[in-house]
Amino acid sequence: MDGQDLSVDLFGQKYPTPLLMAPVGVQSLFHEDKETGVAEICAEIGIPYILSTASSSSIEEVAAASGNGKRWYQLYWPLDDEITLSLLKRAKENGFEVLVVTLDTWSLAW
Repeated sequence: MDGQDLSVDLFGQKYPTPLLMAPVGVQSLFHEDKETGVAEICAEIGIPYILSTASSSSIEEVAAASGNGKRWYQLYWPLDDEITLSLLKRAKENGFEVLVVTLDTWSLAW
């Protein structure tokens, strides 16, 4: 594979590969490092990490763990507009550059 360019341009950013880490909620069920551990590894290997709204780790914890890594935020749209705006504001303030809107779940069981 020497000489092959796997990079891709998405949303005005160049990424070294077309790979993304898909959002998986409640990762504390699988490992004590939760989403922060996966975000840290993604930053190390140059793969954007997509944080689920239904995460065990806070937006701020994931941002700190991923350092300079690329971060995207997947929004499960809450019924309350104030909660939606708060989540989006926190994501933006913590360096999440792309919004991924998911419509596969009508409502989270909060």
